[in-house]
Amino acid sequence: MAVAGALAFLAAEKRHRAPMVPLPLLRRRDVSVSLAIGFAVNVAFYGTIFLLGLYYQQLRGMSGTEAGLMFVPLAAIITSTNLVSPPMAERFGRRPVIVTGQAVLALGMFCLLPLAAHTPVWLILLSCSSRRAWAARSRSPRSPPCSWTACRRPARARPPAS
Repeated sequence: MAVAGALAFLAAEKRHRAPMVPLPLLRRRDVSVSLAIGFAVNVAFYGTIFLLGLYYQQLRGMSGTEAGLMFVPLAAIITSTNLVSPPMAERFGRRPVIVTGQAVLALGMFCLLPLAAHTPVWLILLSCSSRRAWAARSRSPRSPPCSWTACRRPARARPPAS
């Protein structure tokens, strides 16, 4: 289904004079690598959320509400790191923040490998919290439609001192 959708998208974009996404842009190495990494991060991130929901309900015997509440602290951490990562990227540069985010995401995924029915809940939350906190930093700070830096009002120009 996804492959058919991608092929239909490419066919439609080729036919139009002013495509939504210029196809030569996708041939650039920096764009294609960024898209591939972003795809991998999202598959890992949302796949883990899906599987942890099943884990909480099927192996831990939690209700849907209890399993959902297990994600509340993680949502708070994601929100806070989304606010902190753009200023960090401005201070240290985008690349170190993104690479660090991806490394911590990979480490968190690795820490979830020995997950079993008897794994302490605090250990799961700790692993997921650090992983998700840094996953929020693993994308470009300007990738959301309205990032922290894009929403700030530009500084007013000061009149020259006389």
